[in-house]
Amino acid sequence: MIHLPGRLRQAISDLNGTMGEDSAGRVGTIAESPALIKLVKRILANPGRAELLTEFDQWILPIYRSRGFDGYALIRPDHTIIAASSPRYVNFSDLTEQTKRTLRGAQELGFAISRPTVSTLPLMVQGVEKPAGMFYQLACARINADGRIAGYLCLRVDPYVRLFKILKAGRIGETGEAYAIDSSARILSPTRASERDAALDRPRQDVSGPLWARVPGKQLAGDSLARGGAGDAPTKLASQLPAVRGEETVAADGYDGYDGHKVIGAGRWLASQDMGLVVELHVDEAYQSYFLVRTAIVSLTSIAIGLILALAAFQWRARRSVCENEERMRAFRENVPTGLAYKNIKSVGIMANRAYEQAIGVPHGAAVGCRDWDIIPNRRIAEISRDMHELVLASGTSQSQVHTISPRYGYERVFRVVKFPVRAPDEAGIIGVGTVVADITEQERTRQALELLTNTLEARVEERTLQLTAAREAAESAARVKAKFLANMSHEIRTPLNAIIGMSHLALNRECADKLDRYLARMSASAGHLLGIVNDILDFSKIEAEKLTIDAREFYLSELLDRVTGLFWETAEAKGIMMSISTSPAIPLRLVGDPLRVGQILINFLSNALKFTDCGEVSLRVRETLVRDGHIGLYFEVEDTGVGIAQEELPQLFTPFQQLDSAMNRRFEGKGLGLVICKKLAEPMGGRVLARSQAGVGSTFSFEVSLEIAGADRAAGPGFGIRIYGAIGWPLARRAGVAGIVRAHGLAGRGQPDQPGRCARSSRTGGHGRARCRRRSAGAGGAQGARIQYRADGHPYARHGRHRDPELAPAFPDHSRYGMPRQLGRQTVEFAA
Repeated sequence: MIHLPGRLRQAISDLNGTMGEDSAGRVGTIAESPALIKLVKRILANPGRAELLTEFDQWILPIYRSRGFDGYALIRPDHTIIAASSPRYVNFSDLTEQTKRTLRGAQELGFAISRPTVSTLPLMVQGVEKPAGMFYQLACARINADGRIAGYLCLRVDPYVRLFKILKAGRIGETGEAYAIDSSARILSPTRASERDAALDRPRQDVSGPLWARVPGKQLAGDSLARGGAGDAPTKLASQLPAVRGEETVAADGYDGYDGHKVIGAGRWLASQDMGLVVELHVDEAYQSYFLVRTAIVSLTSIAIGLILALAAFQWRARRSVCENEERMRAFRENVPTGLAYKNIKSVGIMANRAYEQAIGVPHGAAVGCRDWDIIPNRRIAEISRDMHELVLASGTSQSQVHTISPRYGYERVFRVVKFPVRAPDEAGIIGVGTVVADITEQERTRQALELLTNTLEARVEERTLQLTAAREAAESAARVKAKFLANMSHEIRTPLNAIIGMSHLALNRECADKLDRYLARMSASAGHLLGIVNDILDFSKIEAEKLTIDAREFYLSELLDRVTGLFWETAEAKGIMMSISTSPAIPLRLVGDPLRVGQILINFLSNALKFTDCGEVSLRVRETLVRDGHIGLYFEVEDTGVGIAQEELPQLFTPFQQLDSAMNRRFEGKGLGLVICKKLAEPMGGRVLARSQAGVGSTFSFEVSLEIAGADRAAGPGFGIRIYGAIGWPLARRAGVAGIVRAHGLAGRGQPDQPGRCARSSRTGGHGRARCRRRSAGAGGAQGARIQYRADGHPYARHGRHRDPELAPAFPDHSRYGMPRQLGRQTVEFAA
């Protein structure tokens, strides 16, 4: 055994150390990353979750590529691959012995690098799957989490990029070789011979057919392609290297090489990677002369030095990365607003940022290199620091306390102090104590303010409750006073108005001058108008005071409609407007509800319709909507052909005291309360009021309500069909089918249809109406008022307004005091002949 000069031995030793430190520095930095540890813990806690594996792959991909690695594998402590850049290896547990050896080295030392190994499965390289048989190396680091080994991170190194290039650069002369071998003398790297094989298109070496550092069993003279096989004896240097221990470098001279030539060589066994590095040169080339030998030795040394320099560059880059990481941590540490400090087991400060020094009241840099409680000017702060430090060392657990102190600010501040143990990687014991000091003065003030508010809130709520109770009692007292006032006003105002209206009607029934007749008529109309205003205001006030009640009782719908429409015949006749009523035959005769409030709504609808209609007609229609459980839904609808309402003004209809157009208000008197009262009356009955209109065309107001069917009339009664009242001309009479009846009863001779008159017969005012009818009939050329009624069988009746025909009069039924026919089930048409 020949010992090479110390220079060459040191060069090869430094080469190995530099390669290991460089790879370990790069993979170790990644394995210690808090982000990686967090991801690994989540993956281990949720095995098989594809989204976590994808997240890990996306996180680590740019990191390992930027550090010169080709792939990765995340391995559990039981040596099962749970994530890898090559999908075929995921959930793979049948690892090679070399990979297991590397993991054991990482477990013991923290990191390890494998020798070049040939892949047994395809590998993903830069997103492309390469076939099996590729050389690769693994640099593995231990992943520590919560004081235990959570797994291993192995990054794949392409030996062609680093190791094989360095070995190739180590070849000297024309026959020099530099290669790696394992303990069985298998060559683990490309050689000149393998490159010549590739140039001659010989089959590619793979796991079953590699080159061996063994002496060919049969020397072929002149054959430069002779190779040693697996059954041949190892070369002298290959047999000696595995037995070398420590850092000894060996050399041999004049032994047979793997290609059958005599060589000189030097080598070093790398126990951590279970491989050796061999540098050889043919003796013929090496010993051409003494100078050639010297040149060979110098060249080998130079190559080793070059290798050291190349690997030193890699090491410098790794150290630079570490320095950059440290600088980033320092920047964060110095700029974070929370105090941070670290002391060793002897309580000597190792690290402290400026926020911590300000919190304990010492100058910048004073807390490092000494025990801080020896230099803290505030003794209370010093005692807190010492006591918590000793408590953490004694208990081995984190301690958190809140203190109010006055360091150097001149006023009290509230701090939360947390001290925690820092343990060795193997958890053998505590190696230091970390400290975090946070200023929580503002949070504490906010908490105290909230406590004060909570304590006083109950008193404030009680005080406010008393105020609201007093306000409610005052409001109830005001409501009682208002209700009493409304009751008094209802009597005090309505009584004199009713007397005025009654006396004016009595006066109108007496014969008097036309001028006095007009005065009395105007007085009666004005008093009636005033009474309507007073009634609306009082009703609205009762509704607002919630004093209006709904009185449900049994009633006849037909009688209700008779009463309502009977109020408007005279107005319809005076304006020449046809007023019609139609009901569905399916509506029962008797219902249960509040007829007064239903009638009040219909009166408002009809009053508005006749007020805003100058010509045409006004229709009241009643139909059923739904019959269920002894109740029937009725839909009342009043339609007119009046002035109509613009669409943008419809929302204002149900606002109290709101009138639409000022010019229209001057023409049509009103209070702005009618529709509001209708809406307020409908709601307590479970009904609703609707309106639709078109300017210049007319309006339709409807009211929908559900009423109970009287017990004896659960079956539908015979509706009374259609009734038409008012003044109509001959075209309408023709449409009504009454022309033939008029001729049949001799009415055509007394008043021709093409000479329409205006019948002023009043169904309410009796004698006064007949007096006016007489005066108007005389001025109209003797036109007679007539009413035609149809029986259910179609037989006609006829009655004249002023002159009764003795032949026709018995055929007519008696009329109520409102002028309505008592019989039901007939169609009625009033017209002026």
